[in-house]
Amino acid sequence: MSYCQKGSYQEETKILQKRIFYCLDAIEECPSVYKAFYSDTVLQRFMKQKCTLLQKAIDACAHLSCVANAILIKPEEDSVVALQFSNLYQKNSQIRQWVRDRIRATGFYRLGDSLSDASLFIRAWEEASGGINYIINAYLKNEGLQYPKVDSAAFYVKNSSYLDSVRHLITSTLASEKEDSLFFQPLLHICLKILLLNGRDEAARLLPLKKVNERPYQQIRSVQWKRFPFSTILVFGEGPETDEPISMHNKERCAAAAALFRAGKAPFIMVSGGYVHPFQTKYCEAVQMKKYLTDSLAIPDVAIIIEPHARHTTTNIRNANRIIYECKIPADKPVLGVSSASHIQYIAGKSFERVCRRDLKYLPFKRMKHLTDETVAFYPSPLSLQINTGDPLDP
Repeated sequence: MSYCQKGSYQEETKILQKRIFYCLDAIEECPSVYKAFYSDTVLQRFMKQKCTLLQKAIDACAHLSCVANAILIKPEEDSVVALQFSNLYQKNSQIRQWVRDRIRATGFYRLGDSLSDASLFIRAWEEASGGINYIINAYLKNEGLQYPKVDSAAFYVKNSSYLDSVRHLITSTLASEKEDSLFFQPLLHICLKILLLNGRDEAARLLPLKKVNERPYQQIRSVQWKRFPFSTILVFGEGPETDEPISMHNKERCAAAAALFRAGKAPFIMVSGGYVHPFQTKYCEAVQMKKYLTDSLAIPDVAIIIEPHARHTTTNIRNANRIIYECKIPADKPVLGVSSASHIQYIAGKSFERVCRRDLKYLPFKRMKHLTDETVAFYPSPLSLQINTGDPLDP
């Protein structure tokens, strides 16, 4: 697969589902857990009532916001589902084992580490339902977006043709649901299709990373880590405001990273940045930075790791950490971050900590240190594994 090539519609949908709604995907993947949920009459009644309400909305609503309100999971509905999650956990030993092995052990719900397994199970559902509501509010009502300039719908939400497209999408989805569908599947499938209708498949692009990073990932195994003061050199991406492949600031950041690499500071350069600026750009920051590093700065391909999903500085760090943990790069060795002077000053300041807590609910780094005008050092935080269902473009 080339850097810009996409998989099939089904592949993209499955990847998005797994990345944004891991808990729901894991329920589908385990036959015994699937059967337990399907056999729950309260949850099945919830699904039938929701589908009936949706069909009525499709027939009667003249505005998209009206349709959206029918899809949204209300607090009282959330409570009903949460209670059934609790009941299923208490009475089913296979679910209890599954929660330990497939929910807690992944680290994807690290913010619930202090919770009991039963409470963590409910929290995983609540995060999923929050993710469903976020997609509906963001892409059918244009509400709740933290960064609307780059994250919003491809369509004007009050446009009648968009309403018609969503009506058709929901009608076809409800018609295609199987007899043994689980309570969440109609809403889940509608949400994923709404993302794809808007071209918002960024979270599924360039995966698996082990394919696009095949050579550096293989190189990791042979690195003599004691030779290097830093585990990797992280280049914070910046998207151009015009429709061009790479910004001047990114070229400057790459040049600074190349100099540090040649000085032996770390065995790898990690370039981080997704498809962000301008709105729905065709260019991925990380891909273009790698191209510039190899073609213009003669950095070997084997030394460059791409992180092609981050949309903000917070997730540059978080996503880099995820690669570090996944690839077993030493997390007790600091990361050397490279950017423009004004950006580095922001990263090292208290305002960035506040943005991290607002957007991620935690700090994705430990012991942040301002080194030079263009560099910082930090240690990864394992909290970075936490899925963010409130950012479906980069969960």
